[in-house]
Amino acid sequence: MNNYSRSVCERTGVQTLLAVAATLALLPMCSGAGPLVNWVQQNPKGGDVTFSGIAYGNGQFVVTGKKDASGGAAVILSLRQGNGWIPQWLETNDYSLADITFGAGLFVAVGSAGPTNDEAGAILTSADGSTWTRQSLPRAFPPFVSVAFNDGRFVVVGDTNLLISTNGVQWSALPSPGGLKMTAVESGDSEFMVVEQGYDSSNKLHSYGLASLDGVNWTPVSHVMAGISAA
Repeated sequence: MNNYSRSVCERTGVQTLLAVAATLALLPMCSGAGPLVNWVQQNPKGGDVTFSGIAYGNGQFVVTGKKDASGGAAVILSLRQGNGWIPQWLETNDYSLADITFGAGLFVAVGSAGPTNDEAGAILTSADGSTWTRQSLPRAFPPFVSVAFNDGRFVVVGDTNLLISTNGVQWSALPSPGGLKMTAVESGDSEFMVVEQGYDSSNKLHSYGLASLDGVNWTPVSHVMAGISAA
């Protein structure tokens, strides 16, 4: 998600919801009798951090972000119950991470790597949230913006590019389902949904939704948003 990323875990039979605001350097954790009732601010070490995504898997939360807005190193924070937030700075290659998901026993984080004026799309994977590997891709891509997992398959989107994988290691590239720039991918109810954006003849920006069960075959759904004036 662009502004908030969410993940749900089971804890002593009670759903715990953890949300990360992309512009905050604090992590609020929901606990107590029910979700979204009692919140405790968590202040991880490491100074100013802009958060971009969060996922839960293998008994821990993992958060992605960037150390500062001026081009500092990407950051990954991991949290296991009782151990606090553990920061990891990815200094190499100036990584910028935009989103993260968990599936098939693997965390998959996406974003870009390289100098600001020559960024290339990057996909990193980890089984434990601590040791990360950048995966090889079929070719060079623009920065990726979103990733989701559903029914044994990962889907990554960025610009007009869509990548799919069943194991997070080997990736296949597909064009944008509607031929437009993709801004997000999410999963739920056993299907994927991507959001694409494009301008109409009146120079107004429209967002469109497409749904897929397998990440390959897509069906248009109703407008997500329409009538946003172009700058």
